[in-house]
Amino acid sequence: MELVPDHGGVGVALIAASSTLQISIIVSCVLFIFRIRGAKYLAYAQIPFRLLLLTPSISIILIAAHFTPGYSIIYLVLIIISEAVKGWSLWKYAGTPTS
Repeated sequence: MELVPDHGGVGVALIAASSTLQISIIVSCVLFIFRIRGAKYLAYAQIPFRLLLLTPSISIILIAAHFTPGYSIIYLVLIIISEAVKGWSLWKYAGTPTS
């Protein structure tokens, strides 16, 4: 694996964090589908990692970023806004589901 010699431990840590985030997104989706209480808290816990790894909750932001190269500040602002909206919607609408 060429990652460690080329990028060091930071590259490995970022890949591990990104992979863990992707798995937790799938797990939270399943938890939300089955209305399990922990889904809301897992989704809250994902917000800082989504911001750190630039993984927006609204996938269309990735498409917009692809077609507007050089606008990284706008991309970052859109990610922050999407995560703020996600946090607010979790607080407002993801009350206490059954089970």
